[in-house]
Amino acid sequence: MKNLIQILFFSGIIFIGSFGCKQPEKAAPLLPPEKFLSIDFSYFTTPENETGFYAHAFNTTLSWTGLLNDSLQLYKNLLNVISEKNLVYQDNDTWLISDSYYSGENQYDINYFEILNADTVETKLFFTLDSTYTNLLLFDGHFFPKTTVGYRQINKPDTGNTAVKFLRIDWSVISESQKYLKFTNLLSNNKNGDFIIYKDSSDSQYTTFFDLFDKASDNHTVIEYNKTNSTGRIKDKDYFGDDAWHCWDEQKQDLVRSRT
Repeated sequence: MKNLIQILFFSGIIFIGSFGCKQPEKAAPLLPPEKFLSIDFSYFTTPENETGFYAHAFNTTLSWTGLLNDSLQLYKNLLNVISEKNLVYQDNDTWLISDSYYSGENQYDINYFEILNADTVETKLFFTLDSTYTNLLLFDGHFFPKTTVGYRQINKPDTGNTAVKFLRIDWSVISESQKYLKFTNLLSNNKNGDFIIYKDSSDSQYTTFFDLFDKASDNHTVIEYNKTNSTGRIKDKDYFGDDAWHCWDEQKQDLVRSRT
């Protein structure tokens, strides 16, 4: 059924482009640049003190670092291709980028669509890889151009020209330094429902806010830090056994905890 829906979607686009009355060219909707929709984990370098407060913050982010940096490599590679191309108007408030990405001997043929529906922009990216995958939906989502808000569901290629739900991204992006991002794990395993929130903070002491939620234990780990001077703090009731902030200094060494 999913493959049939994809075939009908492409057939509809082709029908519109081939037989519909040609409409005047329209500029494509402006979405946030893709680099704004990713989390920068560069602050979290290997700790010198493996048992300190900062070390726990580092270890807590490790699983998400791997998930968002390594497991999304195909997604990132295909997005890099379309980010260098211009959308071509297809009539009926639809824009398209068709291109290819090469990885070794593999050729990924890409079709990326943006479709204007009333006050939302629908986005879809399909790819074909030889006989392995044909018009497989890698992601789809919506963006609300009159606001800064949008979301995207990323799928993970599976067997038999199918894909499974992988991650959902919710965002509110004003600029690269003013953004809210939430990544939710959609995989059908013990991590389903886990999420990480990244937010640029207007706090005078800390510039960055993280909330890492573990659904199995119903536990939030909250991390705040300053990008300029490297100071930071962490709150994790399951790990520390209290609701206090546990802080570190410019060298990421432990400070006496505070309850502010």
